[in-house]
Amino acid sequence: IWGDIPTSKSDDFDEAKAIVEAAIALDAIATATEIDTTEYKNSDDRTVKRAFNNMKYVLKTESGIYVMETSATGYGKTPMTIIITVSADGKIIDNLVVTHSETGNYGGAKVQDGEYNQNFVGKNQEEANAVDTVTGVTVTTNAYKNAVLRAYVIVNTLEGGVTNE
Repeated sequence: IWGDIPTSKSDDFDEAKAIVEAAIALDAIATATEIDTTEYKNSDDRTVKRAFNNMKYVLKTESGIYVMETSATGYGKTPMTIIITVSADGKIIDNLVVTHSETGNYGGAKVQDGEYNQNFVGKNQEEANAVDTVTGVTVTTNAYKNAVLRAYVIVNTLEGGVTNE
């Protein structure tokens, strides 16, 4: 069923692992409903418009969890693809880089291995906004952080203004 997933620790293995993890997460939300975001993509509010225009899709599960795929351009030429899950009360459940072209041992390592990403888990918008970027990979981690912050804008908009308390 998994085909030719590499078995050695390599960039190919890391990418395959990310794809499998994303597939498992997506399979778990197979009953989720995709939200029509058209009206928000044309919003007069620039922050809302930008957040929704950067999202490939937004799903909502029966339990109120939001799952979204976004992109963020860091130091690499190709945008990072990131899947973010947020609870209806505005806290990050998880966030996963699916693809990226960031520098392997620098920015790519910071966002791919999950170390930086885990700084956002369990945090509301105010707490996530306080997460520092990483010296030496500022462009990459700043782009990643902005992608996560856009997820809060989306949930806040769809939930009618979550207070994040």
